[in-house]
Amino acid sequence: MAFNLKHRDFLKELDFTKAELSFLLDLARDLKRERYGAAISALLEGVRACPNNSDLWVYLGDSYYFSNENDKPTVQKAKDAYCKACNLGNSTGCEKCEQIGQILQQMRR
Repeated sequence: MAFNLKHRDFLKELDFTKAELSFLLDLARDLKRERYGAAISALLEGVRACPNNSDLWVYLGDSYYFSNENDKPTVQKAKDAYCKACNLGNSTGCEKCEQIGQILQQMRR
């Protein structure tokens, strides 16, 4: 369903109908997934070229996680990337590895 949102001012949530707000939130989610999904392939190439770059592993983990944070296998890939960054000495990777581990435990319940 498409909406004509041209030439309208949206200053608060009340300016949207329920359907328009739902449409915009779904659109934002889809665009976010596309953006992070495209980044994954580029980061995988970077990781293959420089496997000891811990920052690339953190970025790869972020891309996996934010591409679909509700999918267990994708979240597991993010955790693996963060753990790899942690093993390479990246403190951010260690923190995120622990956080994702907790999220995965909650998903199993």
